[in-house]
Amino acid sequence: MNSFFRELKQRKVYRVALGYAVVAWLVIQISATVMPAYHAPEWILPVFITVIALGFPVALARGVGKLSRSNYCAFKCRIIRHNSR
Repeated sequence: MNSFFRELKQRKVYRVALGYAVVAWLVIQISATVMPAYHAPEWILPVFITVIALGFPVALARGVGKLSRSNYCAFKCRIIRHNSR
């Protein structure tokens, strides 16, 4: 289990999650303030929040998938060493 969290940290998944959460919160706060000024229908904000929430796992998946070539090679070598025991 420790190796799982170590791998998440190496791939900077925590950073992606925190960045997405901060930006999403800021966008929701701004849109909640601005939408009434433009007389947007009431259902727009909940739909907007749902779309942002559904984008969170996508952002995490893209964050996990981004490995530099050297990190990828090191990761594969660890797997090969671990499986050869």
